[in-house]
Amino acid sequence: MKLDTSKLDVKAILGKYNEAQGIQLTLSSKMSAPKGNKPIKNFNRKKSNYDVFLEKYAHIEKTIDDFNSLELLYLFKETAQNSGHRYVLVNIPKDVRLIKILCKNYTPREIWNMIDFLYNSDQDYLEKDRLNPGILASRWCNTIYPDSQRYIKGEYSSKLKKQTKRALQLKKREWSSSKRTNKKKVGDW
Repeated sequence: MKLDTSKLDVKAILGKYNEAQGIQLTLSSKMSAPKGNKPIKNFNRKKSNYDVFLEKYAHIEKTIDDFNSLELLYLFKETAQNSGHRYVLVNIPKDVRLIKILCKNYTPREIWNMIDFLYNSDQDYLEKDRLNPGILASRWCNTIYPDSQRYIKGEYSSKLKKQTKRALQLKKREWSSSKRTNKKKVGDW
């Protein structure tokens, strides 16, 4: 037997079920039935944290010193997107905590300069697609901060790479291979 669901009245069935179970549904005196299709107004609705950030971001030169750690995280995301790279906020509490640690040693303006340096300079020691706030809170900060200061002054060039210890050792060795004029074969008298 096939049940025709187009003719079922769900409210009527639920009403009969409630009667059979002895359940009475009534509105309390404090509750009232909905009246019409009036939209519910949200009074005292606060702006989201991101909306507050966007207002500050519009005047970043003046407001950067007032940024908190969450707003610096949003700044990281915006800078990445503006430079054509993708950064998705996945674990916001972890990233905010890392930026709070960073804020103990650096001002928001210095953090902004480091973020700007990472994405907008020609630095080549970190992949721009894989950058995250954890980079700034790691030991990379010891390299990024001085480079960002040079970048601001216009003195940074990625072509002035520091030579590794191995390269310096190879330059200072006593003997270097040179072309010899008289080549001898093994076993030649």
